[in-house]
Amino acid sequence: MAGAAGGLGGFFPPLVMALVKSLTGSYTLGFILFAAVAILGLLVLVRLERSKPAPRRGDALRSAGPVLGARERRFPVLMQDPAQPGHPGRAPPPG
Repeated sequence: MAGAAGGLGGFFPPLVMALVKSLTGSYTLGFILFAAVAILGLLVLVRLERSKPAPRRGDALRSAGPVLGARERRFPVLMQDPAQPGHPGRAPPPG
């Protein structure tokens, strides 16, 4: 998603700026358009943030519990300490 947004951000702004420069002879209107789009995006984000219900105390830990448990079940090797004997990444003791 971020790559797509970056690709669009690198493609359309130069086209818009070139079009504005060719039509008006100045970049001023192009920068005003970009500022307006940025302000509009900010207003949309602020409105979306305000429309979310406020989290209750402890909700984050309760919702993260099942995810953490699932990860431990799927990737038990990642949850082990590599310094412990028997870890797959640790060489067996000599002898």
